Amino acid sequence: DNFNDYYDVELKRERARILEHEYGIFVESADVRDECIDEFIFGCDAVVHLAAQVAPRHSLVFPQLYIDNNITGTQHLIDVCKKVGVENVVYASTSCVMHGQPLPWVETDNPGHQNNPYGWSKRANECQFMHSTIKKTTGLRFFTAYGEYGRPDTAIFMFTKSILAGEEI
Repeated sequence: DNFNDYYDVELKRERARILEHEYGIFVESADVRDECIDEFIFGCDAVVHLAAQVAPRHSLVFPQLYIDNNITGTQHLIDVCKKVGVENVVYASTSCVMHGQPLPWVETDNPGHQNNPYGWSKRANECQFMHSTIKKTTGLRFFTAYGEYGRPDTAIFMFTKSILAGEEI
């Protein structure tokens, strides 16, 4: 995790503590755009790539963040995986790539016109992996992900906060 300040960094650090203490998974502070990721990936059989700048509305205001983090960062990760011989990558995409398709969405549909930089950056990621020489890649199109340590800017948290405060949603 690069522990950026898009939302409370302490929430991110608490997630990292839980992963380490309860599951034995150590989270390193790094950025997929940095050269140091070579050392994390060297010797791995597979990579799970969940790094991204998230939030569709935020991307409308700061599109360059999404180009830099999601597109450039993913290309760097792909290049490092090829360099060190990783042949299996599972990566995160988003339901935002399906914008414009008739419902119900089907994974074999061609993605429509993404209506924000976040959506098109994640569609670009799908294309990057489809056209890479990595032997096996699997993209996961996440829909709203939430949980006890979810992002506080998502609807589920905003609705809950309003309900608890007796405010209109």
